[in-house]
Amino acid sequence: MSSISKSLRQQIINDAEYRCEYCSTSSRLIGMPLVMDRILPTSLGGSNEQENLCASCYRCNEFKGAKTTANDPVTKDERKYPKEIRFR
Repeated sequence: MSSISKSLRQQIINDAEYRCEYCSTSSRLIGMPLVMDRILPTSLGGSNEQENLCASCYRCNEFKGAKTTANDPVTKDERKYPKEIRFR
């Protein structure tokens, strides 16, 4: 698996407006840089392509782990990561 280029990493963070795509917390508030999360983990065949990457704070990335779905906190429906789920 190839690494994520610095330019792609920066593009994803810019697109996310320097916020975690799960909890929407600003990287300035966190005080740490955002990390890249693979929506479909590499352990399940996920790639380092832009469509499979999102900006995440360390805490949300650790919470998600290798999962690909979670229960929506409001509706309790099962949703796919990351765009359909917000932890706020």
